[in-house]
Amino acid sequence: MQAELIKEEQIVLLEYGPRGKPKKQWKGILRKDGVEVDGKIMSLSAAAVYCIKKAGSHRETANGWNMWKTEEGTYLNEFYNQLFTSQSTGFSDHPNGAT
Repeated sequence: MQAELIKEEQIVLLEYGPRGKPKKQWKGILRKDGVEVDGKIMSLSAAAVYCIKKAGSHRETANGWNMWKTEEGTYLNEFYNQLFTSQSTGFSDHPNGAT
């Protein structure tokens, strides 16, 4: 959030439905320490797992960077990539290993 690409208290969305079931949508609020869902602040990935379990999935892992998006439809991993591309550090600690 330091690069002003996204802002604290910004609304983010996650849509998920286990195979063969309708998709559900969750709304989160970006916080300094993660995303707030149902009054709990968690990392992006922990919040994604929390939501997909509420949808009935048995998944234990999820990459929150690839699952949460802004209300405009931009996934958060795109902001991460923009930040590190603009800094041209030559390496990345992105959860996907993207450069």
